[in-house]
Amino acid sequence: MNNLIKLTSLNALRSLRHSHSPATALRTLTTCSSLLRNRSIASSPASSSLRPAQSSLGGVRHFRGGNNSDSRSHEIAPPINWGIRIVPERMAFVIERLGKYHTTLNSGMHFLIPLVDRIAFVHSLKEEVFNVPDQTAVTQDNVRVQVDGVIYLKIEDPHLASYGAEHPFDAAIQVAQGIMRSALGKLTLDNAFKERENINDEIVRGVNEAATAYGLKCIRCVIKDINPPQTVRQAMELQADAERKKRVKILVSEGKKSYVV
Repeated sequence: MNNLIKLTSLNALRSLRHSHSPATALRTLTTCSSLLRNRSIASSPASSSLRPAQSSLGGVRHFRGGNNSDSRSHEIAPPINWGIRIVPERMAFVIERLGKYHTTLNSGMHFLIPLVDRIAFVHSLKEEVFNVPDQTAVTQDNVRVQVDGVIYLKIEDPHLASYGAEHPFDAAIQVAQGIMRSALGKLTLDNAFKERENINDEIVRGVNEAATAYGLKCIRCVIKDINPPQTVRQAMELQADAERKKRVKILVSEGKKSYVV
């Protein structure tokens, strides 16, 4: 490509010197400039970023967190099998032999067969906390509220966590979101603020029923915020202010009555 550009440039210069036809020389220079422009575009970093990425097949499979933007990544890349492997405390290594599940290694030193055994998944058995993303729910009295929370999960069965679902933590969070919307739909807005503990317990029971197939256990779930619209908050503040003024008037009247008596 470089040689072709150099040759075209020389021909353009010769045409300018010896040719009596300016149009021919102009066409030659235009061709040369087009080649130079195409070469610069092809070699720029922006054009290289637009090239389709080549897919890599046969890579090492490992546990990967989902696409949930509010949950942090829990990806742990499996190490290479060198024959001897020390598993740290509160960790679990899932071993595949010739492409099939073989065993789960707990903490301690283990001996593996190189090229035959493969460390397919690495899991942490510690309790981990995840954000339940902010979502919209409709209460029984047709008030749209924004609700979010946190959920505490841990892996109970590394085998099911590896093969039960593609992204087990994200699946459990999706279940928690659905139960949260369903529970709020059965309550009025006033009762939703009072029944937080019951909603939390209902979410824990529902997630444990569904996440058993993923090898997970839900320890607890906590609703952080229940935010009604601005107009509803203003109406609630006015109602609370009116209730306070009403109680003050009742106390004052009762005081005057007791004084007279």
